[in-house]
Amino acid sequence: MQKKVLVAEDEYDLRELYITWLEQENYEVVAAKNGLEAYELWTEDVDVAILDRRMPEVYGDKTLEKIRNDGFETPVAMITAVEADLDISSMGFDSYLDKPITKDEFIDTIEDLLPTVEVRSSVRDFVRTGLKMYKLQQRHPIDLLDTHEQYQDLRLNHQELRNDIKHMSDYLNEYEREQLKNHITFLCEPDTDLDNASDSKLVDIATSCVS
Repeated sequence: MQKKVLVAEDEYDLRELYITWLEQENYEVVAAKNGLEAYELWTEDVDVAILDRRMPEVYGDKTLEKIRNDGFETPVAMITAVEADLDISSMGFDSYLDKPITKDEFIDTIEDLLPTVEVRSSVRDFVRTGLKMYKLQQRHPIDLLDTHEQYQDLRLNHQELRNDIKHMSDYLNEYEREQLKNHITFLCEPDTDLDNASDSKLVDIATSCVS
């Protein structure tokens, strides 16, 4: 079945480029030119959403906040020219990419996010939190981050989620393993064969990438 992607981007040429890329890969596309339109077009059958962070009417991060408050768990990639800072700690995105972005990066992100609906909340939140820590570490020294309560909360939450996952009785399904492997590959260059790593090992490697 054809997958539906919601694209919210205020720059016309960039929005049209994203639409072209998606249609070339046989995705159904719903397009919005600002955050308000994106909110109005957001429905349960949207499989993945792409949000620019700074848009007219309503910013992408505010649209995301409203959508999450409404109970939508749609996988969301934020593609933006705004550098990640401590304010991302409370945002409910699943991927945060810096402009400019290539077609391969764009399509790979969509494909990586599609199976997120099969991933349990603890694993999804573990990946989200690890990504936020990574993006902040790319911008600020660790000793500076350690002085900020938002970062300390992220690190504590990441550790708690790690412990929750490691105690899951039925452990990881194939989609969760794949999401963890993609997450690790994005964060660092592991010296371990991820395909043959145990579930517990994958969780430990993902933790070490941002420790």
